[in-house]
Amino acid sequence: MMTFFLLYYFDEKNNYKEGSPKMFTERNETLDSIKFLAIFGVVAIHTGTFKHLPKGEYLDFAIDALARFGVAYFFAVSGFLLMNKVTQSKKPNDYFKHYIMKLFKILLAWSAFYFVYDLVRLYILAEEKSISIITTEWASYITDIIALRTLYYGTDYTHYHLWYLFALIWSIVILCFFIRFRLTKFLLIVSFTFYLIGLFGQSYSHIYTFEMDTRDALFFGLFFVTLGAFVSKYKWKFGMLSNRVNSFSLVILILIVAMLQLIEAYINVYVYGGNVGNYYLSTVLLTFLLLLLSIKHKKLGEGTWVNSTGKNTLGIYVTHPFYISLFNVIIDLCGLGAIKESVWWGLGFTPIVFILSHYSYLGIQTIKAKFDKKRKDYYHIPSPKKRTL
Repeated sequence: MMTFFLLYYFDEKNNYKEGSPKMFTERNETLDSIKFLAIFGVVAIHTGTFKHLPKGEYLDFAIDALARFGVAYFFAVSGFLLMNKVTQSKKPNDYFKHYIMKLFKILLAWSAFYFVYDLVRLYILAEEKSISIITTEWASYITDIIALRTLYYGTDYTHYHLWYLFALIWSIVILCFFIRFRLTKFLLIVSFTFYLIGLFGQSYSHIYTFEMDTRDALFFGLFFVTLGAFVSKYKWKFGMLSNRVNSFSLVILILIVAMLQLIEAYINVYVYGGNVGNYYLSTVLLTFLLLLLSIKHKKLGEGTWVNSTGKNTLGIYVTHPFYISLFNVIIDLCGLGAIKESVWWGLGFTPIVFILSHYSYLGIQTIKAKFDKKRKDYYHIPSPKKRTL
């Protein structure tokens, strides 16, 4: 809440015109470097490799709580880069359409992939391979997939993680509407209000149980997308603010807030019995500080493997549940469940999934680029002007 009022106050007391100086148009490499940490944390949450060890649930909980900034940061960076692009574009509406359509194509392609994969997985894991049983399982699966709520919340099964793309698309659509009418600051206030309400559907459920699913666009994604857009819109002012803070002090503050997020999660879940949350109050301040760091130092990690991998965040995100599921299917079929109780499994599974996801997606993109080139050469299609985000 302190961060929210800081942003609001900072905007009110400085009447700058919209836009950004040229000094802020260069690529921000720090965003990608931090995205590396964020996506590794997301993969670690989903693998949950330490929960099978003795007392491993506490270590798994700590990793889960600390890494919860990841998706919030992804939302914020998307809003940040979108606003950065829009302020430079002569045709912002065309860019909105292009960006949303790009996200929709990615969502559609990976939804189709996981749909087919789950059909195969359900068949392989079925105890009986009779047509009636398989048909019943498939029918139940398809019924869940085509439910109306899927258009907003996404679905479960192996493509549970694609809820993020649904939430991002809806958040971007809403943000674009408010940007068009120059109401970004108003949207920040409204979305933050929804975010606070959404906390009662998360770890603050011990105070009041909010029955709706709040891991969505309205209660989660919209605020962070708007926060990122707001920081981008006034980034030269936040740049001046960041310059007043010593770099070492800023990093220490980030670490302190990260620990506060862990403490907040522990108190809510273990002391008061709330649900394990997807986000917390301290997530707001942590995400804002990370954006502030990226404005203060725009070249952190430039040219490193960490930075280049951070540029492939979305690729790792959409592919990693496939490898998690594939490993689990193989382990179940081979009766090797005991391997999950090994410390080496806990230490190695997350990096293996992470690396496989990264390089397999790069491979897919390489094959796709070669196929597109051959298609364009065959049909003599001119290459479009390169767009960047």
